[in-house]
Amino acid sequence: MTILKIKNLEEHDEHTVVFPPFSLEVSAGEVIAVHTNTNVRTVLLKMFMGGITISNGWDMDT
Repeated sequence: MTILKIKNLEEHDEHTVVFPPFSLEVSAGEVIAVHTNTNVRTVLLKMFMGGITISNGWDMDT
């Protein structure tokens, strides 16, 4: 069973790419790690918590 599904999530800050599109699927019982720099980690956490609007790449059905 999939508990998190991300499809082509990407973020831009004006004309700068914060991170390029990536996809990730996590099943129940799996443990994952995403290695990023501090800025990308902060942006991803804000996206997951609803602090930054996600315009493309998030699967809200899972």
